[in-house]
Amino acid sequence: MFRKTLKTTAGVLFASAMCSGAQAQTLNYDVMSELFGEPVTNSATGKPQRASEVPASMVIITQDDIQRLPERDLPGILRHYAGVDMVRWTAGAQDVGIRGYNQPLSPRLLVLVDGRQVYLDHFGYTAWRTLPVQLDEIQQIELIRGPQSALYGFNAVSGVVNIITKNPLQQPTGFDVSVNTDFNGTDEVGAVFSFNRNDRVALRLSAGVGQEKETDYTEQYETTDDFFSTISYDAAEDIQLAGSVYFQFDAKTTGLMEFTHSHVNQLDMQPNFYTADARYRLSSARVRLERDTDWGLISASLYQNSGKLTSVGSSFAVADPEFIVPSENTVTVFQLQNLFTVGTKNTFRLSGEYRNNTLASSPDPRNGDTQYDVFSVSAMWDRAITPNLRSTAAVRLDNLELERTGEVDDIYWFTAEDFDRTITEVSYNVGLVWNAGERGLFRANASRGVQTPSLSEFGLTQLTGDPDNPSILDAGNPLLEPTIVQNYELGWDRALGSLADMRLGVFYQSSEDLKTFLSYHATLLPPEAPFASTRFENVGESSAWGMELELQGDAPFDLQWGLNYTYQSVNDDLVGITIERDYGEGLQTQRNRYTGFEESTPNHKVNARLHWERDDLRLGVFANYVDEVTYPDRYVIVNGTAPDSDISAYLALSFRADYQVNEDVNLSIVGRNVNFGSDGVRTNRATREESSFWVGLRANF
Repeated sequence: MFRKTLKTTAGVLFASAMCSGAQAQTLNYDVMSELFGEPVTNSATGKPQRASEVPASMVIITQDDIQRLPERDLPGILRHYAGVDMVRWTAGAQDVGIRGYNQPLSPRLLVLVDGRQVYLDHFGYTAWRTLPVQLDEIQQIELIRGPQSALYGFNAVSGVVNIITKNPLQQPTGFDVSVNTDFNGTDEVGAVFSFNRNDRVALRLSAGVGQEKETDYTEQYETTDDFFSTISYDAAEDIQLAGSVYFQFDAKTTGLMEFTHSHVNQLDMQPNFYTADARYRLSSARVRLERDTDWGLISASLYQNSGKLTSVGSSFAVADPEFIVPSENTVTVFQLQNLFTVGTKNTFRLSGEYRNNTLASSPDPRNGDTQYDVFSVSAMWDRAITPNLRSTAAVRLDNLELERTGEVDDIYWFTAEDFDRTITEVSYNVGLVWNAGERGLFRANASRGVQTPSLSEFGLTQLTGDPDNPSILDAGNPLLEPTIVQNYELGWDRALGSLADMRLGVFYQSSEDLKTFLSYHATLLPPEAPFASTRFENVGESSAWGMELELQGDAPFDLQWGLNYTYQSVNDDLVGITIERDYGEGLQTQRNRYTGFEESTPNHKVNARLHWERDDLRLGVFANYVDEVTYPDRYVIVNGTAPDSDISAYLALSFRADYQVNEDVNLSIVGRNVNFGSDGVRTNRATREESSFWVGLRANF
């Protein structure tokens, strides 16, 4: 805990970390965490740092934390932490936002597994169930709040979730298996096999198979609108496979080869609150090489993510199947980095990146592919100004070159030449960390993040209805501008005597050139368009400010407790449009709406936990409170009825009990959303999270 490590100065800790020398590229998290007295990371600056010294608002969730929580998936784990908004739309579809702005297919959060992007570029979101990682193989989850584009890379505008897996070179040979079931249609099996040969070559294989019963949303949905007419899945189904080979060539050189595949069928929630049957087929391959040289720690990484997504929603009800083809997206990334020190006080990181991102013509196959190449350079300087005062400054330059191959059907607004465009943007992160001894540790930082439009936002071409006589046209817009997020924040960590550790943060951020989703764009009508049409547009600005307070401590009778509170306030300034349409009862005025972040972001959130542990038994109870929100409908008809959806504040209660049968076997019983007198909680405009109970078995061999 913070009060146990406060007496050790930042300079001493940094010197201790550097004693690892050539092994910095294979950071042993367990050893370094024991040395520092708290979790450590090397993600922000490249060198080992304890979590409290990172020049950003970071929370590190350890494997022990994961095993204490009443959750089976990553979004569920994240919802227990300050600054996080999590919405579970269906059994398979969840969205996570940081500091507000959450919505279906949330585009503002960058998610990485061991530094490899798993964020889907074709539409700009994370499909959490597709992540090819089992909870048992996670070393830690690094949750970073606020824009981090300069430190972490492409599109990290609201924050980053970096999932670090265990290094089998630092683990004994073993086999872990876990099983969860609720005996009512939800079953999961995960397995992780690690093989270590003489600490020179190590292998890790992991696999997960599961299904989660779908709720009957047609009965749960509390309006007369038939938003769920396209449901065909009885359960979300997933298979994840991953294999990694780690090499320790010599004392100064390491390597990695990695392959993953995910096969997922689930019900997605789209931004217009219509569901879609989604079928994900995602694969990745990566190689990485690192060497400690006289010029610094040099690392090179090459990976490719490829995937197919077939998504069929109610808008395709009468479409010709010939013109419903998968979205095929390929992302190829090469990264080169050099981390070096000058003297004992200065650490530098110089990086370069090349990225090619291609989306095949979809879902209308008659148009060309959309693609862009991005060339990026970045630099970071971390300096020990005094033994207790550190500064970090990072800057990144991205140059994006957009193009479209082939011809574009003349029914669309844009030609292939309109896609010949270059976008150049700068992002930065600057921060100060001051260890003031018994008065605590203070952080101040400022950052600029850049959210580039997704390939679909640039180049979607979609016709609904008979291709020879379509009724609706949806399209991308190659003239879109990136969304720019500017963030300022202050942080204070302090031990409150022997009672608790406190972490307090306040922030202000602004977003310029926010982008619509199709469902919120002003409908275009003849003569501006050949028929009813929508396209992506920049629609205005938004600002937000808030506070995150986290407390944790020990109590009598072997109790441990934690409490965090989040306040956030969003102020939108979005551009709308008013048109007149005849719905059979004369002309009515319709004002089209965009995503209502101001109303759909909860102002107050509280998470609480209480743990008790003795001998082989561990018990935990949890509470999650979320303030009331309002989801704006897709449009408001002044003379008709299309009301917004008000979601009342709710309190969700959960528990977990673990019994350690022996050194290798653990049994657990978990209940989530077990509110007394009700079957779960209504958490969003479309669905209700039902109460769920399951039992789990974990075994190590």
